[in-house]
Amino acid sequence: MATFNDWDGVIGAQGVREALLAYGRAKGEISPKGKLPKDDLKPMASAAILTGERLFSLEDARRDRGSCYVHAFAGYHWACDSGGISGPFYSLESAAKSILRIASLAAPAGFYASATCALGDDFIASRAVNLVDVGETFVINGSAYVRMNTGLVKK
Repeated sequence: MATFNDWDGVIGAQGVREALLAYGRAKGEISPKGKLPKDDLKPMASAAILTGERLFSLEDARRDRGSCYVHAFAGYHWACDSGGISGPFYSLESAAKSILRIASLAAPAGFYASATCALGDDFIASRAVNLVDVGETFVINGSAYVRMNTGLVKK
């Protein structure tokens, strides 16, 4: 189970409880006429978010040390990484920006190798410059980009 960076914000977001109830019923964790349990909902919420559609990914170079993702659940976007689940974000752009901003500030150049997102190459390229050193390659939506002094440039 992932941890939540702001559980009160998660459970208090409009529609999340209803979406968790529907998820629990669909998975057989709650009977068809059952109610949402009052105790710990975090494991169910974590599973529901992590099984939601993945709309963004930032993959670490070894693909085993710290990749980050944005999943959709309950009409919101959720930033998920080894530190837990952050959100809700009201847009994919906001969640992806958050991940790229934190990664650019915290990770050493070369830690991340690629990103995919429906927001387009320019969205990622303009925010991923600090993820690689000059002359190094970063893959965006399957296309190789090289870090130049001016930014990431498509090969």
